Amino acid sequence: MWTQADAGHAAPNESVTRNGTYHLVDPVLGEEELRGIIDLCERVGTYRMASAEMSSTEIGAGLPERFECFYDLARQRGHENDQPYDPTHEDWLDFDRAFTCQFRETYADLGFVEPEESKYPEADPLLYHEAFISGARELLDRPVVVPVAALANLYVAGQWLGPHTDITEYRGISRSTTPQWLLICMHHSRLFDEWRLRIATAVNFFNVCEGGEFRCYPDGATEASVAAPKRANTALLMDTDSFFHEVRPVYRPDGRPAPLVRGQVLQFGEDRMWRVINPDGAVVETYAWEEVRFSVSWKGYCFRDDAERKAWVEHSDDLSMEFILERLTDDLLERGLLRNRNPDNVTMARAIVDAYYHAPPVEYH
Repeated sequence: MWTQADAGHAAPNESVTRNGTYHLVDPVLGEEELRGIIDLCERVGTYRMASAEMSSTEIGAGLPERFECFYDLARQRGHENDQPYDPTHEDWLDFDRAFTCQFRETYADLGFVEPEESKYPEADPLLYHEAFISGARELLDRPVVVPVAALANLYVAGQWLGPHTDITEYRGISRSTTPQWLLICMHHSRLFDEWRLRIATAVNFFNVCEGGEFRCYPDGATEASVAAPKRANTALLMDTDSFFHEVRPVYRPDGRPAPLVRGQVLQFGEDRMWRVINPDGAVVETYAWEEVRFSVSWKGYCFRDDAERKAWVEHSDDLSMEFILERLTDDLLERGLLRNRNPDNVTMARAIVDAYYHAPPVEYH
């Protein structure tokens, strides 16, 4: 089992700039460790797109897993009453580009609370980084911090990620059993805080390209955003489940979106070039490192005490879907967003997003 005594990775001359909602760590890694992360990125070589699957659960049937992002985008454009899933609609095409086509790979995933071996030891300096662990304890006011994951994200020229919050986790339910949009909206409703797992995220930036700025909204979705410094080997530590954040478009000379569709992969070649490849093997476009944005997200689970961690491990106080839907329905009826207790799943989903999820506007493409 991991303990705080296992921590200790820190960069020479590291500094941490503190804000009430985020910490800036600069630099993150020493020169040798930084080279190890870049080498790991190239050696892994193949990066697949984030899930764009439709939900198979009853409440999510016929809706994309990130329905909250799609519906919020349509609502901003006055299209909230259109067909909720139509792959030919302009909103759907923009949603696909902005929320489901990022290239990703897992460098470390230690499970929920009982770690196994790291997938790639080169990621350990990130996974057990002292500034992330101590910062998570301070920002989330949770003394028990368990590092659990290091997740790589790559964006090519013309690619971006719209304003969103990350997928929340709760005792008893997860993305494997519950639509992602529902988990996210549950958090924004604040009706289930007692069961929510606090997760700290450090977004590590490891190369500099034109465009691709990381922006967050520490004062709320309607307030001004804050841009992370565009310096390699820096990190922004925050609660990305709670605060909206986005990646602005990576610069592309023609100003057009990258020609991305589901099922493509991003591969690194012996000529040190990146290629987007279709499922049939056809090369769509080729990119130099300078046209690619590379970041790694550190994740740490944060507990109030050992008793709270034990409740998570032993499932002694779990949520049930029946309880979730009952509590949401009661609140939506009180708000006047439902007419009865048994709406169809699309009506229920729209009411949930209307009540609880309001992201900053997408201002590009």
